[in-house]
Amino acid sequence: MSLDIDHQDILDMNGWTIADCSAVLTETFINNAIDYINSMISHNIAQMSGSAGSKTISLTAKQRVAVKNLAALYVAAKISGGSAIGLNIKMGEFKSEKVTDFPVQLFIDTVKAGIRKLMMATEIPATFYNPPFNTA
Repeated sequence: MSLDIDHQDILDMNGWTIADCSAVLTETFINNAIDYINSMISHNIAQMSGSAGSKTISLTAKQRVAVKNLAALYVAAKISGGSAIGLNIKMGEFKSEKVTDFPVQLFIDTVKAGIRKLMMATEIPATFYNPPFNTA
């Protein structure tokens, strides 16, 4: 089963609007998330298609989780400028209310979990995935 996503799906995760991050920039973040996932697990998820500002992509449920969460991380970083103080952040099943500092680890853990699920679906050994995330 495939599910379509577009820029609004990413923005809706945290109640953001195109005033916070434009449709075209959010689409760029979705494609960047796809590129990252493809490079990390030798996957072949296609890029979004359609006209700028109204592009969509069909993904499996597991792909959708990983792509949406990583794209949301990119959007959150853009919106916050690296600081999410005062924002309410939601990533998948995790939620942080009235953040006092940018919840980088929350995003990283969620993205890692999504990529691990994709790895399991494609039977890639867990030792293959060693993300270059540095939260120090």
